[in-house]
Amino acid sequence: MSLTEMAKILNSNDDFIQLHRSFIVRKDHMESIDGNTIKMINGIQITVGDHYRKEFTDFINIRLIKAGKKS
Repeated sequence: MSLTEMAKILNSNDDFIQLHRSFIVRKDHMESIDGNTIKMINGIQITVGDHYRKEFTDFINIRLIKAGKKS
Protein backbone atom coordinates (compact mmCIF):
# COMPACT_ATOMS: atom_id res chain seq x y z
CA MET A 1 0.00 0.00 0.00
CA SER A 2 1.38 3.41 -0.94
CA LEU A 3 1.50 6.41 1.37
CA THR A 4 -1.01 8.14 -0.91
CA GLU A 5 -3.47 5.28 -0.41
CA MET A 6 -2.83 5.32 3.34
CA ALA A 7 -3.40 9.10 3.42
CA LYS A 8 -6.79 8.64 1.75
CA ILE A 9 -7.79 6.10 4.40
CA LEU A 10 -6.49 8.15 7.34
CA ASN A 11 -7.88 11.44 5.99
CA SER A 12 -11.22 10.66 7.63
CA ASN A 13 -9.51 9.99 10.97
CA ASP A 14 -8.86 13.21 12.89
CA ASP A 15 -6.07 11.56 14.93
CA PHE A 16 -3.58 11.73 12.03
CA ILE A 17 -2.00 14.52 10.02
CA GLN A 18 0.33 14.46 7.03
CA LEU A 19 3.25 16.82 7.61
CA HIS A 20 5.56 15.83 4.79
CA ARG A 21 5.30 13.78 1.63
CA SER A 22 7.00 10.94 3.50
CA PHE A 23 5.27 11.19 6.89
CA ILE A 24 1.77 10.79 8.28
CA VAL A 25 1.83 11.06 12.06
CA ARG A 26 -0.53 10.51 14.92
CA LYS A 27 -1.19 13.90 16.52
CA ASP A 28 -0.90 12.68 20.10
CA HIS A 29 2.60 11.32 19.38
CA MET A 30 3.96 14.83 18.83
CA GLU A 31 6.17 15.88 21.72
CA SER A 32 7.13 19.43 20.79
CA ILE A 33 7.03 21.97 17.98
CA ASP A 34 9.84 24.38 17.16
CA GLY A 35 8.97 26.55 14.18
CA ASN A 36 8.21 24.10 11.39
CA THR A 37 10.02 21.17 13.01
CA ILE A 38 8.06 18.56 14.94
CA LYS A 39 9.74 16.33 17.51
CA MET A 40 7.97 13.02 17.99
CA ILE A 41 7.87 11.10 21.28
CA ASN A 42 10.30 8.56 19.81
CA GLY A 43 12.85 11.32 19.12
CA ILE A 44 12.35 11.58 15.36
CA GLN A 45 12.28 15.15 14.07
CA ILE A 46 10.15 15.99 11.03
CA THR A 47 10.21 19.24 9.10
CA VAL A 48 6.77 20.26 7.86
CA GLY A 49 6.77 20.33 4.07
CA ASP A 50 5.71 23.48 2.22
CA HIS A 51 2.71 21.69 0.70
CA TYR A 52 1.43 20.69 4.17
CA ARG A 53 2.18 23.93 6.03
CA LYS A 54 -1.34 25.45 5.84
CA GLU A 55 -3.00 22.33 7.27
CA PHE A 56 -0.35 22.21 10.00
CA THR A 57 -0.80 25.91 10.81
CA ASP A 58 -4.57 25.39 11.04
CA PHE A 59 -3.98 22.42 13.38
CA ILE A 60 -1.74 24.55 15.62
CA ASN A 61 -4.11 27.52 15.66
CA ILE A 62 -7.02 25.33 16.76
CA ARG A 63 -5.04 23.77 19.61
CA LEU A 64 -2.98 26.78 20.65
CA ILE A 65 -3.66 28.15 24.09
CA LYS A 66 -3.86 31.88 23.66
CA ALA A 67 -3.07 34.18 26.53
CA GLY A 68 -4.96 37.42 26.70
CA LYS A 69 -5.37 40.37 28.97
CA LYS A 70 -8.13 40.10 31.51
CA SER A 71 -10.53 43.01 31.50
